[in-house]
Amino acid sequence: MELGGAQAIVLDLCRKLIFEKNEVVLITNIEGVLVPDAKRIEKLKIYFLPELDRNISPLKDLKCLNKIKNIIKEEKPDVVHTHSSKAGIVGRLAARSNKVPVIVHTIHGFAFNKYQGYFIKRLFIMLEKYAAKFTDKLIAVSPDVMKNGLKKNIGRPELYRVIYNGVD
Repeated sequence: MELGGAQAIVLDLCRKLIFEKNEVVLITNIEGVLVPDAKRIEKLKIYFLPELDRNISPLKDLKCLNKIKNIIKEEKPDVVHTHSSKAGIVGRLAARSNKVPVIVHTIHGFAFNKYQGYFIKRLFIMLEKYAAKFTDKLIAVSPDVMKNGLKKNIGRPELYRVIYNGVD
């Protein structure tokens, strides 16, 4: 719940889905300037996981994966919709292990870039490719984001949809 476009979109989606009478569960890190905004959304069930952060930490990430798996097992969602690279990979793995019927991931941008070290960049590309195999829909926020994913062979073209960030 840092201040950013992806996080703002998640909160907008939560509000809209609740308005449309859906039960919505948000799993997020406990830190960030948008946490109070999330807490103010009526009927939004929130799980705060301090282990869910951007940094790669195999032990912490495994703990986070297990916690998310348990939440999904308890909540039994029909759809899991993930955002951001690392949380998206962990969330989709947890959803797949619980046989969630529909898994959607929004790509606001990829975690890999030309300024990273070779190993980390290759690791993120490999994990994104793997997670795309059991993702029902990949939503890219721009054609360039979609092209970047396809250039790296992340998912098949028919999985992608471009949905621009917009203003309510």
